Amino acid sequence: MPEDNNVDRKDFIKKGFFKLFGFIHENFGDSLNLGILSYSPIRPPGAIEEKSFLDTCLKCGKCVEACPQDSIKLSGFEAKFIAGYPVVNPSDRPCFVCDDLSCMKACPSGALQFTEKHDIKMGLAKVNQDKCITYEGKECSICVLACPFPDDAIFINDKKNPVVNKSCIGCGLCEYWCDYDAITVSSYR
Repeated sequence: MPEDNNVDRKDFIKKGFFKLFGFIHENFGDSLNLGILSYSPIRPPGAIEEKSFLDTCLKCGKCVEACPQDSIKLSGFEAKFIAGYPVVNPSDRPCFVCDDLSCMKACPSGALQFTEKHDIKMGLAKVNQDKCITYEGKECSICVLACPFPDDAIFINDKKNPVVNKSCIGCGLCEYWCDYDAITVSSYR
């Protein structure tokens, strides 16, 4: 039986867009200085080094489909010429560091490698002292309570202020739950 080659208009445009911009990025990306490097995404857990990730990821969306918390999305136009790759935006929906780490297991290309929870490195949280109410003498520990590694990755010091350790994996749960926008996660990329 002949293969069905029908492609709907939306898929045709989407695939054409990604092929065109993939070609431009691959052949001219480094020399065009289009601000691509100013986009510093937080990748899903287990992501390999960024350049290798961009070369390896198939943009198939299997990690997106596998994420039970809907934390992983495909980047859009904000990513310029590297649109369509998986990202986590903690302020919208953080990584919940699921028990089975299904996103890593679903990746067919190796762009996401299985990594133990404590060894995940998506980014690093930073406390904005101007926004954090603990620096005004008020009590709050929501960032510590939200963290999958409380009192390790983030803890409350003797002055009753949150402190982020290098063991922070960058999941963004602290950022997501902070009512004061006082903590943000930045990518290591």
